[in-house]
Order: sequence, then structure tokens, then C-alpha cells
Amino acid sequence: QDWKTFQKKHLTKARDIKCDNIMSKTLFNCKDTNTFIFSLPGPVKALCRGIKVSKNVLSRSEFDLSECNVKSKPCKYKLKKKSDGICITCRDEAPVHFVGVGSC
Repeated sequence: QDWKTFQKKHLTKARDIKCDNIMSKTLFNCKDTNTFIFSLPGPVKALCRGIKVSKNVLSRSEFDLSECNVKSKPCKYKLKKKSDGICITCRDEAPVHFVGVGSC
């Protein structure tokens, strides 16, 4: 995955995510879980500054997060909101994979 795809899958300007709607889109194909970061691209990309080779990075600051978890098939989700640090994989100075929340 590249930075452009990472942004589509994990960055959002909306605080209120409609999990059932967004997770049914082709990009997600009703996968079990996905975490959305309420942030402009700049602060997330800044975590990868200076990192060329693939490496996991944990943010020092917290981000507002919305997590969509499947509660029933097909494609019905429960929304969970929280604030926490994020762990991402950086490559060529850009996020390419969302690893997890709170720790790497």
C-alpha cells in the first residue's frame, strides 16, 4: 500500500463515521475492522520524516480515533471512539500501513 491509499483507508475529516456505509465500500470490502484517524495528512505524515526504509513508528502525541468493528454479517459495524497514540509503518518518508493503537 502507498501513502495515497493509506490516506483513503485511515484519514478522515469527519468526527462522526458511519461505519456501515463506509465499510461496505469497495476499498474496505466489509473487512472485520478498520481504524480512522481524525487528522489532516500533515501531522500523520510528519511521523515518518527522515525514515526511508520500512520501519514501525509510534506517535508521541495522541490522535482522535474512530474504530469500526464488525458486529454481525454482512457488513454491520459498531463504532468505538478513543484518543491514543498510533503505530504506523513508514517507508520513503510516508505512512504506508496502520499497525495499531497505543503501542507497536
